[in-house]
Amino acid sequence: DREWAEEWKHLDNLLNCIMDMVEKTRRSLTVLRRCQEADREEMNHWIRRYSDVEEMKKGGSNGHQLDDPVCLRT
Repeated sequence: DREWAEEWKHLDNLLNCIMDMVEKTRRSLTVLRRCQEADREEMNHWIRRYSDVEEMKKGGSNGHQLDDPVCLRT
């Protein structure tokens, strides 16, 4: 009986370690998902901004400042 009790103790410890790893992995995936969403939003912002500048250039604006990369900064 003592041998079985020791085995169960080891199994319980092992299962707790696995559960901890699963929880940490779940949290990490949540953080990565949030980062991915933030990156996607930022990329879409810059795509829209670039498209707006290109539209202004095509619209016949004679301002040289549109060609200046400094104008693209926020």
